[in-house]
Amino acid sequence: MKKSVCLMCATLLALFSTSLCSAQVVPFLSAGSGNEYNPLTAEFAGDGITTYMGKTLNLGLAVPFEITDPNDPDFGNPLVQGWTGKATIIAANGDTIELAGGGRIFLQPLPSGLFTATWNGDFAVQDIDGDGKAGTGRFSNVKAAAEPLAVTAINDPFNIVVSPGDIWYYDFTIAGEIDLGKAGN
Repeated sequence: MKKSVCLMCATLLALFSTSLCSAQVVPFLSAGSGNEYNPLTAEFAGDGITTYMGKTLNLGLAVPFEITDPNDPDFGNPLVQGWTGKATIIAANGDTIELAGGGRIFLQPLPSGLFTATWNGDFAVQDIDGDGKAGTGRFSNVKAAAEPLAVTAINDPFNIVVSPGDIWYYDFTIAGEIDLGKAGN
């Protein structure tokens, strides 16, 4: 009888610990400087350093838009815009993590007539290419954690009147937690 109770307890403990190990939520940080944003196409690209990935290439789209909801506290403020976007973070070995989200852009006029911009918002780990996964390689089981990742990007001074060939440079951080999926996968 003692053996069967011990065996049952061991089985329950194993099942319980397996369910606890099904998620591996870990801290996440991606940061880079001198990245490029094309204000005509809304595409961005640049290098960074990313937790669990090392040196990375960060590619994506960040589309600004005018805030049109009259109930929004930033409605009508020409120095505040919204943005929506997506990004793919690519490790040197080709592994990827996909993100999507949005937020606010805060424009700051400078005495020189140029502007700077701070892009704040949230990204979540999310399938953006339609293959049913938000990552590849070691990140093929990656999922969003309970809270979104905080995004901040700050532009170097730029001319708000856009001309063909203009590139705006920026530094960025993406910080929070991600779920790497089942342990051991």
